[in-house]
Amino acid sequence: GYHDYLFLENMEAQLKDHLHLWEKVDDLEIIPGDRIEPTLSRTTRRVPCLLKPGNRESLIQVVAIARENRIPFYPISRGKNWGYGAHLPVKDGCVIVSLEKFRHIGPCDPESGKVFVEAGVSQMDLYNYLEKLHPEFCFNVTAGGSDTSIIGNCLERGIGYHSSRSHDLHGLEVLTIDGEILKHDPRLWHPSHPDGIGAGWESLFFQSNYGIILGGWFNLMPRQEKTVFVSIQNSSLGNLLSDFRKLYRNQLIRDVTHIADPGRKKYMVRDLITCKHPKLKQERVDAIVELVGTDDYQGITALHGKASVIRACIREIKKMLAPTSQLQAFTPEKVARISRLSRWVPMPKARNMGLFLESVGDLLALSNGYPTNIGFLALKLRGDNPNFAEEIAVYLNATLPPGENSHNELKNLLTDSGYKYSITFIVNEQQAVSAIITLHFEVEKAAEVQEALKTLTLRLIELGFPPYRAGIDQMEYLGMPPINSKLKDFFDPMHLIAPGRYT
Repeated sequence: GYHDYLFLENMEAQLKDHLHLWEKVDDLEIIPGDRIEPTLSRTTRRVPCLLKPGNRESLIQVVAIARENRIPFYPISRGKNWGYGAHLPVKDGCVIVSLEKFRHIGPCDPESGKVFVEAGVSQMDLYNYLEKLHPEFCFNVTAGGSDTSIIGNCLERGIGYHSSRSHDLHGLEVLTIDGEILKHDPRLWHPSHPDGIGAGWESLFFQSNYGIILGGWFNLMPRQEKTVFVSIQNSSLGNLLSDFRKLYRNQLIRDVTHIADPGRKKYMVRDLITCKHPKLKQERVDAIVELVGTDDYQGITALHGKASVIRACIREIKKMLAPTSQLQAFTPEKVARISRLSRWVPMPKARNMGLFLESVGDLLALSNGYPTNIGFLALKLRGDNPNFAEEIAVYLNATLPPGENSHNELKNLLTDSGYKYSITFIVNEQQAVSAIITLHFEVEKAAEVQEALKTLTLRLIELGFPPYRAGIDQMEYLGMPPINSKLKDFFDPMHLIAPGRYT
């Protein structure tokens, strides 16, 4: 299952030079460069080897050896940064250091709703931990898959189904290039007051390459009495965004809203059905897609809390919508009940709608705190690993100003580019809009990917739509502020930790 295109000839000698160094370290797994997986975007790097230390002592030894021998290395949490370069470094010649074996969870502080997680803890690891020991809590799940790192996604400022993940992580423990572990003094810091006292140094380690994040305290959320999903549809994206801005402004909704453009919606509906019901004939799938309707923009969010409060919110939401908007409210239990009953209804349309509802369970589960791999559906996977998808996909994103025409400018740019794309718009409680763009390429067109990514990224910045996170191939032409390099010189004077990353 591994590909050898990353392992170039001039790396072989470098690997041999490295091996005698790394073999001195206890509890360290060493994987040669010719056994490193490809990536979803099919970008390549020359990598001598991948190291997997089993504990902090081993990691500290690895960093000491790298420092003494001036070996650049690229720390990753689990390497699941799909579509942005995954596990690969920004620069050639870096040794990859994976913290995927750092999977300890705890302690948990139920009073403040926080839990300590190490860098290798996945979404499913945390879900299982909470189900067993603290079922009264859930957490802010992303659509990146059950195996993705909690810490890694937070540090990249990923967006969960409730809010931005960057606000969920505090109390970091950071290993510096000198072997020192930075962390808060327990006399002056407690999880219940994450800002602590004094200068707020933690934010320096988000989207940076100044140190290695070992772990941190992660926010949990109390499970609520009831969850109701709210779906609003409109043929005009501008009208739909206006609706949601009003709802956020009046605090009728708090969770993140995902808005699928008609293209994304069509693919998602079809993929949901064929994934759940692989034996359905094509004409039946087409009939379900037509029944569901994929021509409108659709925004979905969730309300959590007391049933009476949610009912009152829905009444107020209805009053604020544009006349052309259509509202649907439903619970997971209602979806399951209708799906079961529809099997006994003789009408084909009712049965088809039941099949569709049966297919959306994993999608709705994300808002309820259950991590699934439903987000991989559009990637034409063989198995559960996006790195082996049959089609190339690369992600880029843009933050859009509130103006009426920004989304139209974005759509026009992508349409004029001629590339196959799909978009999900994300609206948060600050009424900010982010566009998550997926570019799809056939494998034989891999050479076009990087040029397309560069052209579109620079054009989006020119239009005033900057990214909120970047992939490894975007780093060199983003033009980061000079202060980033000055901070790098202070924390890592030899520039050994993840060279080129956000600097």
